Amino acid sequence: MKGLKFLMSNQKDGIFTLQGHSWIHGQGFGTLALSEAYGRSLFCKTKPDIDMKVVRDAVTKAVDVIGKNQSDSGGWWYVQGARGQHEGSTTVCAVQALVSASNFGIKIDEKVMANGFGYLKKCQTDAGGFNYQLGDNSNMKEGTAAGVATLGLMKQFDTTVMVNGYKFLLKLTPAAISAERFPYYGHSYGCMGMQLLGEEFKDDKDFRDKTKGYIDAAQKDVARWQQPDGSFPLKGYMREVKNETDGYSTAFGTLVLGVPEARLSIYNRTPPTLPK
Repeated sequence: MKGLKFLMSNQKDGIFTLQGHSWIHGQGFGTLALSEAYGRSLFCKTKPDIDMKVVRDAVTKAVDVIGKNQSDSGGWWYVQGARGQHEGSTTVCAVQALVSASNFGIKIDEKVMANGFGYLKKCQTDAGGFNYQLGDNSNMKEGTAAGVATLGLMKQFDTTVMVNGYKFLLKLTPAAISAERFPYYGHSYGCMGMQLLGEEFKDDKDFRDKTKGYIDAAQKDVARWQQPDGSFPLKGYMREVKNETDGYSTAFGTLVLGVPEARLSIYNRTPPTLPK
């Protein structure tokens, strides 16, 4: 509860406090965390010791702010009000927060979410990878994992887009993600994307085996990085970021290892059935 209270204290009128250079990452992840916490509370037999109606209200305001800061392209940029700028990692953060809120009955602008999905789909290249920024033909590695994970949340599964992304990631391998600049980020989204693919194609043994194999390999790498005190060390680019702590890497490491349990609504192709 202390974590939720901290997030609430760092939000005003739906806007999370800027930390570092990227407002939308904090806005997206903060909104997602509060949304999933609110959603879980709907199924609790014991009343939480925080007013979840206040949390719901905070999420409602936060998704409204996210929608108002969407770029004209359908994507998002790092800061507020940049209507002409956009890129992939910012967009996945925004869209996943919107999906989570929608999963728990919180009203969102469906057009905003659809345009976000549309932006990401347009970012896919002929190779199956995804651009950093629409049209740059960059075939990102971690970014492709994020694109697949987010587009796997579309109600109408786009088989062509998803299978091409799946093939790109299989060819890439988790080992390649481990050697990249943002390995925790890449593994978190890579495992999530494979989880969603496995659910969609659950009747296809080859898909089930390959998606599970990908997740197992990624988790094996991440588990090997864990330190004696339970934390996960910073890796790649994040080691160069001033004042960054292993709180970041530990949070992502924990998410990676928890994907198969599918406790977050966004780890499931089918949204939860809410209690009446």
